[in-house]
Amino acid sequence: MPKILSSIRARMTLAAVVTAAGVIVLAAFIAQSGRAGNEALDSVYRDGVRTVVQLQKVDTSLRELRFRVAGVLLDTLPVQGSLNHLRETRKELDTTWGQLGTELGDAEPGEQQGLAVALKAAYPRLQTVFDKIEKAYTAKENARLTEVLETDWAELHKQFIKPLQALIPLRELQAKATYERALAHNAHLTWTASSLALALTLLMGGGVYALGRSITRSVGRAVDAVHAVASGDLSHSIDATGDDEISRLLRQVQEMQQSLRNVVGSVRQGSTRWHRPAARSPRATKT
Repeated sequence: MPKILSSIRARMTLAAVVTAAGVIVLAAFIAQSGRAGNEALDSVYRDGVRTVVQLQKVDTSLRELRFRVAGVLLDTLPVQGSLNHLRETRKELDTTWGQLGTELGDAEPGEQQGLAVALKAAYPRLQTVFDKIEKAYTAKENARLTEVLETDWAELHKQFIKPLQALIPLRELQAKATYERALAHNAHLTWTASSLALALTLLMGGGVYALGRSITRSVGRAVDAVHAVASGDLSHSIDATGDDEISRLLRQVQEMQQSLRNVVGSVRQGSTRWHRPAARSPRATKT
C-alpha cells in the first residue's frame, strides 16, 4: 500500500473522494442523457410531427377552398365570405409554405425527394389558381369559377394536390422511424446509466467494505493485544506491522508489554535472591 494511504484517515478521505467523484460522474451522465433525450424529442417534432401537421394543414385548406368555391356556384355560401376566406387562406398557406420550404429540402432521397421537388415546382401554379378564383369572386362571375374548377383545379390536383397527398404518409413513416430511433437511443442511454450506477455502487461498496475490514482487523489485533496484557499474558505476540493509527497504538502496547516483562523479570530476580538460604559458618558447625 502506498505510504500516503498508510493512515486510516487518508484511506477514509480517499474513499470519500472516490464516492463523490462517482456521484459527480453519474450525475453528469444522467444530465447528458437528459439533454440527448430532449434533442431526440426535438428531432422527432422538427423532422416528423411538425412537417406532417403542416402538410395536412395545406391539404385541409385546399379542400375547404374548393368546397367554398362549389358552395358559391350552388348559391349556398356568400361570395364575400368566400372571398375573405380565400385571402386568409393565402396568407396562412404562404406562412406555412415558408416553414415547409427548408424541411422539404431535407427530404429523404427517392420517392419522397421527388414528391418534394414536384410540390416546390407546382407551388407557383397554386398562386395562379388563387388569383383566378379571387378575380372571379370579385367580379362575381360564376362562369370563371366553373372554368377554374373544371380546368385549373384539375391541373392543380395533378401537379400539386396529388403529390401532397402522396407525401403525407411518407412523412408519417419518417416521423415514426425518427421516433423509434429516439426511443432506442433513450433506451440505450438508460441502460448505460443503470450499468454505470451499478458499477459505481459495486466499486464504492467494495472500497467501503475493504476499508471497514482493514480497520476491523486492526482494531481486533489491538483488542487482543490489550486483553492479553491485561490478563497477564506477557508472552502474547503482538503484530504491529503497518503505519496507520492502530499500528502505532499496537507498537505502544508492545513497548508497554516489554516494559512489564522487564519489571516482572526484575521482581523475580529480587525474590529469588531474598529467599536463597544463607551458608552456615564453620564455627557454628563445631558448636
